[in-house]
Amino acid sequence: MQASPRTRPASHSGRSTSDFGLAQALDSFRRYDTWRLSRYLETGDSARGGVLKFNAATLLHFSDVGYFNRLYDFGPENVEDLSAIETLYRKEYRVPRSFGVSLVAREGFDLDTLGEVLRRHGFEPTDATARLGLDLEREPASVITLESSESSSVVDSFRKPIGSVSESHARLEFRQPVRHEYDTVLDLYLSGFQSPVQNHRVAKRNMIQLFDQPELVTWCGFDQGTPVALGMLFMKPPVGVLVAGVTSPAYQQRGVHDALIQLRITHAKALGCRHLYAWADADGQSCRNLIAQGFELLRIDRVWSQRTESQ
Repeated sequence: MQASPRTRPASHSGRSTSDFGLAQALDSFRRYDTWRLSRYLETGDSARGGVLKFNAATLLHFSDVGYFNRLYDFGPENVEDLSAIETLYRKEYRVPRSFGVSLVAREGFDLDTLGEVLRRHGFEPTDATARLGLDLEREPASVITLESSESSSVVDSFRKPIGSVSESHARLEFRQPVRHEYDTVLDLYLSGFQSPVQNHRVAKRNMIQLFDQPELVTWCGFDQGTPVALGMLFMKPPVGVLVAGVTSPAYQQRGVHDALIQLRITHAKALGCRHLYAWADADGQSCRNLIAQGFELLRIDRVWSQRTESQ
């Protein structure tokens, strides 16, 4: 799939994307990031970041992880706020060396139309990203039977529908991790997202508490007790979000990621979710896997990001 350099709506089913609700898709991503950051700020120094309203937009900041430094629902009216936003990141949050902030457009607005003014403020467009959705109410009954979240034999139910898990990986066990496995699961997560090793200790301190939150469920593929793949599911029924899919390189292209997508679809449906959303690189394998598993491409757009040295 080739991504357009401009924001464009798209639909694989031919039906209107309004049936899915692009605004609901964007809202689900904002809610997940806001929820996760709020959990992190409950422990340690609360001055590390915050969740603020900036006119109609939601501004997130977290000094531990640059990903959270973003402004959701940016619109033309926020252009005049850019200088104040930069000052806020530099002074109020006392970022020691540099700050970065990413702009996510509000629904129905294309950041590329403000390209000239955004570049004057040091912003540049990132790679194209895809919003995807799955309407669980229109999906046929799942081919997977989810009998137990701790079942060691749940992988058996994937072999026929997936059909691509090689015999050399048939021993994989798909389940939720238990407490003594959290550390190694987070190692897999952080390495998969290429987090610098020097940041792992702080990242684990923030993330380990998420395993105990009922809104977020982590499914893993284990090979003889070692986690080799994971996929997270954030749920606020009737809406769920597939987040954080990671597969070790040696296990890629073998249907493992597909199995984790199907597991989370079934889990979300069983707990009352009617719509699932995901956000992925438009030209990435995760996007292709999600579409192959029934997700509909709702929209391709771009976040604009800035990295500026503070004074």
